[in-house]
Amino acid sequence: PTLIHNPRSNMNNAVGTCDVQRLFAEEVRVGLGTDGMTSSLLPDISTAVWLLKHQTSDPASGFNETLQMLTQNNPGVYQRVTRKKAGRIAPGYSADFAIFHYPSPTPFSPETWLGHLFFAISGQNPVYTITNGQIRYDHGCFPGIDLAQFSENSRKVSRKLWSRM
Repeated sequence: PTLIHNPRSNMNNAVGTCDVQRLFAEEVRVGLGTDGMTSSLLPDISTAVWLLKHQTSDPASGFNETLQMLTQNNPGVYQRVTRKKAGRIAPGYSADFAIFHYPSPTPFSPETWLGHLFFAISGQNPVYTITNGQIRYDHGCFPGIDLAQFSENSRKVSRKLWSRM
């Protein structure tokens, strides 16, 4: 079984929280998502860590579970849905990744990198995003996309969608 954990959306809608540790123990594949709360998964990364710490009353929890959701479970869900390889930078894989400019204010090491990722880098905008080996976002711009036209089309589609609800 597979479930997507949407911590900020679920808290916003006051529908409860996901017991990620119990689901992991029951061998449910738990991915991390936004449920449309935002177009970026980055804020949900730190929220997922904080929520796990809160649920367990353990300041050491949350890191491993969130890392597994991001690096193993999300690519697994994507592969299951699309039948495309993901989750690695290797021949035959999607080659989707983001590059951040992060001048670390504190030591960055194998022991501290997860804290930097979950609490500092996740709050920043990427410099580049690359999907299928192509730059899709470059220093605040989307090469080849007319953002005004894209936004207008999105508003039209969203109005149609909301009229059906």
